[in-house]
Amino acid sequence: MRDYLLSGSFNHSSPNIVHIERNLKEKYVYMSKIILKVIEGRNIMSEKLIRVGTTYIPVTDVDLSTKWYVSNLGAELSYKDDDKAILNLAYQSIFLVKSNKEQTSNFFDIYGQEHFSMTFEVNGLSALENLHKDFISREMRVGELEDRGHSGRNFVFYDLDGNKFDVWSELSPRFKEHSILFSKSDSVQ
Repeated sequence: MRDYLLSGSFNHSSPNIVHIERNLKEKYVYMSKIILKVIEGRNIMSEKLIRVGTTYIPVTDVDLSTKWYVSNLGAELSYKDDDKAILNLAYQSIFLVKSNKEQTSNFFDIYGQEHFSMTFEVNGLSALENLHKDFISREMRVGELEDRGHSGRNFVFYDLDGNKFDVWSELSPRFKEHSILFSKSDSVQ
């Protein structure tokens, strides 16, 4: 693709070329902002921890749980053996680790309320409502849509072992800013 673009032997009005040019322009603007920060002497890596790369989830049956995560959540299987499976889901690695029965990633606060340890994000209320309906149609254990007093709405769902997860209708601003680059660059190969 690089050689093709550099050769100059393409039709600039082609829809694919217009998309590629727009994508390259967006990347150029993004990189220009980083370069400007460096020139101004600002530390572009001011955070010590950049992102969460891996989450470990206890499961009693690695094979059955892997199938559930792949078919219900759209996870992609990277590796599996008798004791663990590595899945790609929501821009991170999820390790399903064979554990004892009744072991979950959930925890209880000082008032005895059970909490989830992870919140997934979707892009807007409509996406949240559609996902909620989809999970119900798959006969997954799903809570009601909730208004928790902050922006957006949420609902919880559970996997086969009772691991509780949250879904929020708002993408975090930083991810939303960077996801434009991810989604466009993934489609141009």
